[in-house]
Amino acid sequence: MKNRLIDHYLPADYVDKFSKRVEPATLTADKLFDYMFVEFPKPVIWLLALRRKLVSPFGLKSSVSFRNLIKERNDEEIILGLDDKHLSFWVSVYCSQPAGGKQDAEVSTVVWFNNTLGRVYFAFIYIFHKLIVGCLLRRAIRLSRLSA
Repeated sequence: MKNRLIDHYLPADYVDKFSKRVEPATLTADKLFDYMFVEFPKPVIWLLALRRKLVSPFGLKSSVSFRNLIKERNDEEIILGLDDKHLSFWVSVYCSQPAGGKQDAEVSTVVWFNNTLGRVYFAFIYIFHKLIVGCLLRRAIRLSRLSA
């Protein structure tokens, strides 16, 4: 298997990966990033605004733009992430090179818990994370097909 940028952030306390086969192969990592982290559906915008209000009293970081969180990139993968006092996380947005008119699109999350608050926080948001990331990936694939 090809070395991926996200591998530099392992091992971790929590790791997940969502993947989808894309046909026709029209996605790039940049397009996938934009579809998932720039062009949000309204319910996700509302949830992110609620999160900002809930965590601000605890002094936790909250970025308005996911573009500000990009740490590294290459042609196939973009890594975004944040080191905070409660936890550190990194997200990989990856699109394989097209092969036979198909490609794989993947979103992986790596989390390190820095203290008990990080574990408690993640236990609270875990279900939202799983639901939202999976939905955003499926939506990004739909949008890529519409624009093909």
